[in-house]
Amino acid sequence: AYSVARQIYRWKLDLPKAALSDNTLLCGNVGLLPFPSESFDLATSIAAFEHFLDVPSVVGELYRVLRPGAFVWVCIHLFTSLSGGHNLSFAQIPIRTIPSHIHPWDHLRERRLPFHVPLNEWRMSQYVEEFGRHFELVRHYCALHEGDQFLTPELKAELKEYSRDELTCYAYIILARKPA
Repeated sequence: AYSVARQIYRWKLDLPKAALSDNTLLCGNVGLLPFPSESFDLATSIAAFEHFLDVPSVVGELYRVLRPGAFVWVCIHLFTSLSGGHNLSFAQIPIRTIPSHIHPWDHLRERRLPFHVPLNEWRMSQYVEEFGRHFELVRHYCALHEGDQFLTPELKAELKEYSRDELTCYAYIILARKPA
């Protein structure tokens, strides 16, 4: 799929075949990026930050590889959201129905459903604070909500340490700029 997408972009941009190197997809440690300092004008991440177990190292590396004035745009699937335990079906985005045997926000309550992927369990404020240590925060907001219909008064009381926004924000966006 990646190869096909690259060819479509090449065609849409009217680029010669030689314009795209064969070595553009890298595997590595995001906490130790294999790039020189101040190499990029933009870094993006979609639904990955919730899996990074050493978020400060990752944010520090993004800061290192970005040029002054460059931007970082991240979309985080928040752990505190209804599907944040990554153990509900992703057939629906956002989640609209839950099987009757599953309790909403189980991952914040009983934890009957196991996690199948690494999750750092960071909260919205932790991400904002960490990005704010290195970058100028341009904007941060919830781009997609889910689960409001499951948030009963009883659940709100049980999960009172979490804000409504934390519990219902599926996709949290942070746009930040490296100081010039």
